[in-house]
Amino acid sequence: MENKKIGIGIIGLGGRGVHFGGELFSKFPDCRIVGLHDISQYKINEARKILGDIPGTTSIDEFLAIPGMDAVIICSSPAAHAKNCLDVLSAKKHVYVEKPMATTIEDCDAMIDAWNGTNVVFMVGLELRYCTLMQDMKKIIESGEIG
Repeated sequence: MENKKIGIGIIGLGGRGVHFGGELFSKFPDCRIVGLHDISQYKINEARKILGDIPGTTSIDEFLAIPGMDAVIICSSPAAHAKNCLDVLSAKKHVYVEKPMATTIEDCDAMIDAWNGTNVVFMVGLELRYCTLMQDMKKIIESGEIG
């Protein structure tokens, strides 16, 4: 049985989207970047110079219709996180959204409501939580050595 690669789409093509979303995830053997979205065509063109000939569009609907997209990394501006996330969740795709989750509690609640019952993964990027240094610090505190 062939191992299917996870198709990743990236929303927001600033430094974080291109380097974290694009370059990092392209290195994982089980992932491939299948689509790019930004409100700026210029940023899409610049990202393609780094990431390769990947379909890119300024239309969220065209982006979410790209074949083979299983999950989306949202690296847009925080003010756009809620709308982007709601669009991705309505397309029933897994979503990783950079912190902050959204800029208002109401938007966070709407995102959670949209996610409930979808059977997709919804993760807010608190990347330091997975950093070895932070995990080691947590173990030391839990052991009672400090704290």
